[in-house]
Amino acid sequence: MSTNSKCMMLLCLALPLTLSAGYASDANKPAATGNFDAVPAPIVAPVSARMAADKVVNDEIFNMFLTEKTLNNGTSASVVNGVVTLNDPMSDKSERQALANRISGLAGVEQVNDQSGVELASVTASKAVAVR
Repeated sequence: MSTNSKCMMLLCLALPLTLSAGYASDANKPAATGNFDAVPAPIVAPVSARMAADKVVNDEIFNMFLTEKTLNNGTSASVVNGVVTLNDPMSDKSERQALANRISGLAGVEQVNDQSGVELASVTASKAVAVR
């Protein structure tokens, strides 16, 4: 092998290493201090007591829908700030009122509305208070 070819081979090996080392180093990067300067923001917002109560009410309504065989399959409900909104397009008024009465009896429910926003007044005598 000639001296020229040896130099070419060394140059071909050294050039990529030199370029990668140059790209890996950042001249603008501050020196490592060994501790964090900033705390990252939380990934999720903390849950308020009202949101937790709405989740409990939502779970109770979901379980009610699972166990009740006479409810329409298209029935759904949402809970926001203690107000339950029923979306039950197929049931008659007596079924809807019976469902509204059962839901308004749950602890944490302030009001029951239908999908158009009209309040479904409960005809139950008193509301049971659950203690946990």
